[in-house]
Amino acid sequence: MKIAGIIAEYNPFHNGHAWQIDELKKRYGADFVIVVMSGDFVQRGGPALLPKQVRARMALAGGADLILELPVAMASASAEYFAGGGVEIMDRLGCIDVLCFGTEADEELLPQMKKAAGLLLDEPPVFSRTLQEELKKGRSFPRARQTALTAALSQNGGNAKEGDTSWLSSPNNILALEYIKALSRRGSRICPLPIRRKGAGDNDMTLSEDGFSSASAIRSLIEAGADQDSLNHQLPSESLLLLKESLHSKAWLCDADLDLLLHASLLGKSEDELAACFDLSRDLARRIRRELPFYEGFSQFAHRVKTSQITLTRVRRALTHILLGLSEEEGRHSPLYVRVLGLRRENAFLLQEIKKRGSIQPVMKPARIPDFEHLDSTTAASNLYQSVLFHKQRNSGWPACFRHDFQIPAAFR
Repeated sequence: MKIAGIIAEYNPFHNGHAWQIDELKKRYGADFVIVVMSGDFVQRGGPALLPKQVRARMALAGGADLILELPVAMASASAEYFAGGGVEIMDRLGCIDVLCFGTEADEELLPQMKKAAGLLLDEPPVFSRTLQEELKKGRSFPRARQTALTAALSQNGGNAKEGDTSWLSSPNNILALEYIKALSRRGSRICPLPIRRKGAGDNDMTLSEDGFSSASAIRSLIEAGADQDSLNHQLPSESLLLLKESLHSKAWLCDADLDLLLHASLLGKSEDELAACFDLSRDLARRIRRELPFYEGFSQFAHRVKTSQITLTRVRRALTHILLGLSEEEGRHSPLYVRVLGLRRENAFLLQEIKKRGSIQPVMKPARIPDFEHLDSTTAASNLYQSVLFHKQRNSGWPACFRHDFQIPAAFR
C-alpha cells in the first residue's frame, strides 16, 4: 500500500490540482492520497475564496481520499512555516510514503533543491555574510536570500549549473525548497516527489485556453465580476458546479469583505499589541500605525504599507494575523490533533492506520475532545469567516444562518 501526501490550499480546486492527483495515482502508483489543506485563511494572507468544507468536497470529487485541516497559524504563515507545519503533520501521520508538490521543473531539479536545502539548514559563512550584506542594501528578504544562496551554491558547487538559482524566482519552487528543507530537518522517512506543474504559472493572471489556468487567475476573474461561463473549462465538472453554486448564493469571500473588520482591529491596538502578534516585527508594527490614517480597505492598505524590503504577501499575512488575534505563541504551537474535513467512506480505514501508526490524532468531531485548546485559534478563525459569510448572504437577500465551526460536519463521498 503506497500513500501519497499533498499540502495544498485548493483555492479553488482546478484542473491542475485534479491532474496532479491523477498523475500520483497513475504514473507513480499511489493507492491513496491524503491532503493537508488550509482552512478558511490562506498563505498569501486574507480569506479563502470558498469555505473549507466546500473546497474539501471539491478535493474528494477530484480524487483525494482524506482531507485534513492545516491549522490557521500554519496556513497563514510564510513559506517556511507553511511548509514546516504541513510537513510536521504529514510526518506525524506515520503512514505517508511520498510528499508530492508542484514545481516548474520535474525530478531533474530535485538534487539541486536538496543541496540548496542543506545549505539553508547549515547556513555556511558565505551565505550568512551575503544575506546580511544584501539586507543592508535594502533588498527584500526573499531576494537577499536568493542572492546569498547563489553565492553559497557557487562556492560549494563548483560549476555554473549548481550555482544557478534562477529557479527560485518561482513561488512554487520556493515552496518546494521549503518542503525539502522541512523533511530534512525532521529526518523524515517521507520521500519528496516534485511533479512539473501543468499549464499556467502561479502568478499568471490570464485564463489559459487549454483549461489549466492558475488559481490566482480564477480568483481574479471572480472578484472582478466577470462572466462565470468563462470558467466552464477551468475546473473539473463537480468543482465547477460547487463553485457556481457558491457564487450564485454569495457564499464566497474576498479581501473587500474584511475591510471594516480589519480596520476595527487595527484601530483598537497599540504598537506594542501589534508587535505581539504572530510574525510581526517592531518595524512593521510601527509602519502599520503610521499609515493607519490612510486606511481605505484590506487590499489598498496592504499595498500602502509594503516597502522594497517588506513584501506585499508579508504585509497581507501580518494584517491577517492582527485580524485573527494570533499571538506569537499560538503561531509556534505544535498541534495535538488534526481536524478531518473530508473522507471517502470506503477508505475510512486510513483513519485507523493513522491512529495506530501516527503521533497525531485525526478528529471528526472536535467538540468531543476533552482538551481542544489548541484548536481555539483555528476554530475562532473559521467562526469569523462564517460570520462574515452569514452577513454577506443575508444582506444580499439570501436565507442564511450562522453555524459554529463544530456544527459543520466533515464532507463524505
